[in-house]
Amino acid sequence: MKIDLIEKLIQNAKFHFECNYSDKKSVHKSNIAANKINEIGIELIQSNHAEDFFNLLKVQENRIDLWVAHIILSKIEIFEIPEIIKTEALSVITSYANGNDLNSYGEKLWLNEWESKHS
Repeated sequence: MKIDLIEKLIQNAKFHFECNYSDKKSVHKSNIAANKINEIGIELIQSNHAEDFFNLLKVQENRIDLWVAHIILSKIEIFEIPEIIKTEALSVITSYANGNDLNSYGEKLWLNEWESKHS
């Protein structure tokens, strides 16, 4: 089960990463993939496979690390997340925020909002 879920998360992250934003159908399918990524992440945290999910913070391919970081930090009030994992998740998002593209700008905004709620 765990391997299947992780593989599905990886596949959906790849699909989302390759989205053609000029094609409405692609965007729609990408949104479905994003929802699946979140559902799978939550399922892995709820099951006895949270550590395997946390290990995905080290996988940069298709921004899997970024997805995992956001899922972790969005659920810290619901699930018991170790402090070291929270720190690593924030570090992942910060590294993306330090870039120079549009996604980086979005991550900066997200970090500012998150920090205002959690400081």
